[in-house]
Amino acid sequence: MECPNCGVINIPGTQTCECGYDFRGGSSAPPKWIRTVREHQGAIGYAALVLIGAYVAALVNFPVPTISLTVVCIFVFVVLVLLLRVGLSQGPFPSAPWIYPLARPLYGLFVIVSRPLVSAHSYAQFCKRRYEWDGERIARSLENLSDATAKRLRQLSASEVADRIRSFVEKTSRVNTYSTCATVSSLANDDSPPAISWRAEVVRPNRIHVRQVAGQDYDEWTSIDDRTWESIILMISGPDASNSFHSIRSKVNKRLFIDRFMIIISQASPTTAQMRRSGGSEFVHLVWDNIDGHLVALFLSEEETDITEGEILSGRMEIWLRGDLLAKAELLVKATAFAQTFYLYNEAIEILDPRGIPADPTN
Repeated sequence: MECPNCGVINIPGTQTCECGYDFRGGSSAPPKWIRTVREHQGAIGYAALVLIGAYVAALVNFPVPTISLTVVCIFVFVVLVLLLRVGLSQGPFPSAPWIYPLARPLYGLFVIVSRPLVSAHSYAQFCKRRYEWDGERIARSLENLSDATAKRLRQLSASEVADRIRSFVEKTSRVNTYSTCATVSSLANDDSPPAISWRAEVVRPNRIHVRQVAGQDYDEWTSIDDRTWESIILMISGPDASNSFHSIRSKVNKRLFIDRFMIIISQASPTTAQMRRSGGSEFVHLVWDNIDGHLVALFLSEEETDITEGEILSGRMEIWLRGDLLAKAELLVKATAFAQTFYLYNEAIEILDPRGIPADPTN
């Protein structure tokens, strides 16, 4: 069982990972040393800057720094960057919002410098952590994107909307990889089922890796074409034990693919279309006040919408485009809310085949 917080493989049935992640509730209680690191993020960031400044000063005064000075500087720099990485992996540091802009390029520099010094596996892990770190930051910022938080710039004309939609379809059709996060929740104040959330990486045309959290249940699987491997079963029985849950998982996989948004955005004209600004980025905000039932069915099942017999299925949808690529979508049907974000397009994502079969380079 792979921990979604730190990536460590745990024995099936483990309740708490060594990093503090609780598999039963999907929550993480970081160890004391990590909390200590977070409390001193500011000092660590300043120390990294001071170290860089000291080494630059040494280069100016001594054109060829000694090997020992270089080794010591690299070692201390790596330790500081890793501390920043560990602390920030537990969430944003509220008292020092400048930490991420500082730590991200430092960690990126560390990844570049480390390439000739570490094994291919270690370098791949460094790149994976950097990718996950970026994804977490972007996903959180998109979760906060809303009509209330985005500044209205101007209304879009019908011709501008048509051009944006055409560009969206063209760009999306050329996307090779992307990450996504989706949630289905009930807004009713009753004994409704707990919210279900998914995080996934997609490698077109046929690979997806999904983590699902529903209440206290955590599931993880990889699907390639018409085969699906559950992570727990894969660890116990090996790569030959696939497809036992494929019919169930394939329905979830289809929900996470971006392709269905190309259908709705091409078939239905938005009620309103505006340019918005949020977090330094400009977005195209499209709103459909009343989308038809067959389009709603692309996102939610009848059980999730709680539609009664004879009731007409319809919903309200908002779509946010950034750079003519989908950033966020929200759908509201009665008391059921569906939200999905997309980010890290065309990154070097790799989803390995459990059978050891390499991906087709022509795809």
